[in-house]
Formats: sequence, C-alpha cells, structure tokens
Amino acid sequence: MNLGLGLSLPSRSGPIVIPPDPGGGVPTPPAGYTLLKFPDGSYVTTPEGNYLAAPV
Repeated sequence: MNLGLGLSLPSRSGPIVIPPDPGGGVPTPPAGYTLLKFPDGSYVTTPEGNYLAAPV
C-alpha cells in the first residue's frame, strides 16, 4: 500500500520509516503502528533524522 507520502506499507511485518513532522516535532504514525522508543524514552531514529515505527 502506498500512502502517497513517500511511505510504502507492503506488509505489516516490520518497522517502517516515518519522516519528522513538518514543524520539527514527533510525527504521528499510521494507524496500527507505534513509534519505537529506547528504554530511556527517546525515540529510535535513522541517521537522516527519520523515525521508526513498528506494527502493534
């Protein structure tokens, strides 16, 4: 499935990459996904500054 936002959800088998919110804040993941966090509460991000979300 393509959401038209540069995000592709071929299957709900693993994490997806979500770009940051346009205002610089934390993005809202698509329905059925949750943002991944480290034990200290900080979000898991890529070197490019994108967030990772996993199916719930």
